Amino acid sequence: MPQVRRMWGRFRELPRESDDVMSHGDLIPGNVLVSGDRLSGVLDGGSFGPADPALDLVAAWRAVGRRRRTASPEEYAAAKAAEAAYETMPPRPAEEMPIAPVHAELHTRTPDTPAG
Repeated sequence: MPQVRRMWGRFRELPRESDDVMSHGDLIPGNVLVSGDRLSGVLDGGSFGPADPALDLVAAWRAVGRRRRTASPEEYAAAKAAEAAYETMPPRPAEEMPIAPVHAELHTRTPDTPAG
């Protein structure tokens, strides 16, 4: 185990190749929606924030399972196109997202704060 800890320490010291991106932060199977064999959405954005882009990828990789990890060249190209489109999307004002005020209230209220 000491050797693994040393290696892990060295890996953590490697320079980053990219900046943080906005990450879901909690892509467990219970937070992933599928329709047939396609990803259709994600739930629970409470951990959403800046992070290493690999974090969501690792979580998604594990959630999908080995059997579904093989993609055809067409599927890979479609995924890369979706990724490129996602990266070019402008941020949306909170006013355009009706759930934002509810989410903010849920995460800022304390047990002694009245609702509303």
